[in-house]
Parts: sequence; structure tokens; C-alpha cells
Amino acid sequence: TVTRVPSMAQSVVPTDLGATTPAAKAGPSRAPDSLDRDADAWASLSAAKMIVHVRGTLEDSQAVRAVAFSPHGDLLSIGTNTPALFLCSTQTLRTTTLAAESPLPVLDNKARMHRGSIYCLAWATSGTLLASGSNDKTVRLHRITENRFSSEHELLPRVGTVRGVAFTPDGIAVAGTEHAAALLDETSGSVTRSLVGHTHSINGLAISTPTSHALFTVSSDSTLRCWDTRTAGGQFATSLTDKGESLTAVAVDEAAGRAFVGTETGRVILFDIRAQKVLSAVGLHSGECRSVSLSADGRWLLSGGFDTAVVVSSAATLRPTTRVCHADKVVCVQWHPSLPSFASSSADRSARVWSLANT
Repeated sequence: TVTRVPSMAQSVVPTDLGATTPAAKAGPSRAPDSLDRDADAWASLSAAKMIVHVRGTLEDSQAVRAVAFSPHGDLLSIGTNTPALFLCSTQTLRTTTLAAESPLPVLDNKARMHRGSIYCLAWATSGTLLASGSNDKTVRLHRITENRFSSEHELLPRVGTVRGVAFTPDGIAVAGTEHAAALLDETSGSVTRSLVGHTHSINGLAISTPTSHALFTVSSDSTLRCWDTRTAGGQFATSLTDKGESLTAVAVDEAAGRAFVGTETGRVILFDIRAQKVLSAVGLHSGECRSVSLSADGRWLLSGGFDTAVVVSSAATLRPTTRVCHADKVVCVQWHPSLPSFASSSADRSARVWSLANT
């Protein structure tokens, strides 16, 4: 059931919310043959023949909450409960040989990076700036120079525990447990726009592309909201369930007009943004679905749940094709930005990198 929030009932999604600014260069350029190989790897994947290989693992002394690939995909940032922040190399994912599992190469790491657990991570399109959010209610910006942490500074967004962070053309978007989301100035850290409307904890946020002005948030108030980051105006607010379920994660394909929303009961909801209706809702997990991510080619949805499973599903139908498991709750999943590989983190105190291939 879709219930429109009355105060937003007349709002529509503007046609100009997409990439209206030139795309920033995301990390070092890659040779055309490398790009062709990446595209070929996606095109050759078959649901009927798909298998998953573990490529690398990092272990810590406490739960690992957050993972995020750099825009170019050669680095993986990992945030933990300890709270440590790791910078790992993932360059070997570009080799064609699916080697046996090995430790992820750690290029740099910082202990006690926050005063609390690291809940979320996001990269700027330059690939030289990483943001981390924490239950210490701060966001920290980390400058990356020659694959090492070179400097950092702290921002105070005043949104409670920071559950989501993203770089947008209009500032750093943050969302948290105090019903609040905001846009921050990258230099001063000041709040430039407040996004007011949710009535309970905001559990996740997403943008479709680095140049999009449409920011999507999901909350324990059961609503999905879309915001124009240029004005902080609410474009729509939709209740996706009449069961009072908390919405726990969101991924967006703005070009195709689709949003994928995880719930506390383990369902994943496929929502048509343009028609403003639920297309399907599938129980992909037997516990809370904590994280969702859409593949670079738009064909595959990745979801992670408290049932310990990471599930790869068709983005068109939400039909699951393959699944792998951690030894404890899965907290975060993310596709590689160009390859059929993904990262996952878990309460089993590990982060893993996986690659898909055909049998």
C-alpha cells in the first residue's frame, strides 16, 4: 500500500533533478581497453550460471560496520566498531584469475578515528576525500594522498548518530537518528540547508549519481522522501508500508525511475519513482535488511541482512539468483563501481570482497 503524505500530496519529482552539472573526474583515468573489459565482465554474467568467489578478507577485534569503494574502485575503505578506519587495495580485482582468498592488502589504517563506532563512509568524486560518520555524532573528512591518510577535520552536523553520508553537488549530505538530515559546507562544516520532514530516525540516504540533485532518505517513520539539494525542498514523501515497518536502507536508479528500499522485516521494496507506486516487495532476508546497493550496469541488486546473508537479485524482478553468508549479521554491502565484484561487512568482525563469475 502506498500512502502519500498529505503535506506533500501535490509534489512531483522535477524532471531536472538529474545530472545538471558537469561530472567531476573520479580518480585517475583508465585506458579504453580496461573500460571495455569491465563492460564485458558485466555483459557475460548469467543468472543461471552465477557463482561467487571470496577474493579478500579483513578482520578486526569488533564488528565491521561500513565499507565503501573509491570512485575508481582501486581502494576500499573499511570502518569498524573499535573504531578503526582502514584503507585497502583492491587492484587485484582487475585480474582475470579468481585466486584463492587472501587478506586484503592494508595500505594505511588509523585507530580511534572517532570517539564511537564508524557507521557510514562515502567518497568524493575526486577519490582524494573520504567522509566517515559515527555514533559520536560527528562526520570526519579524511584527505587521501598517495593512498594514505594525510589530514582530517571534524564536522558537527547535529543530526544525532550519523547513519548516512554522501557527497552531492550542493554539499555533504548527512542523516541521523534525531529525525534530521542536512547539507554541510565541505570547508567550514556549517549547515547550509536543513531537510525537515521525517518524524523518526533516518536510517539511510542515497543519491543516484555524483552529479544528481535528488537526495533520497528512508526512516523508521516508514516513509521514503526525495529532496532537491539545491533548495532543501521536499519533492515527495511516500509511506511504503501500512504495517508500520521501519525502512532501513535505500538505493536509487534515477535514470530508470526506480528506488530499492530495505525494511526491518527483511523485505526489499521496488518503488516506481515516476508513477509513485510499489512494483513489488520480496522477502529476501529472514532478518532486517540493513543495506542495499545497485550494480554499475543496473541489472543486479545486492542486499545484506541480519540473517547473515548477502543476496544478489535481479533488479528488474527482485528474484534472488545467488547468496553467500557471513558468520553473523551483515551490516553493509556495496558493489564495485565498475566490476562484477562487491564488498560486505559484518558483526562477525570481518569485511570481505567477493567476485561474481559464470560456472
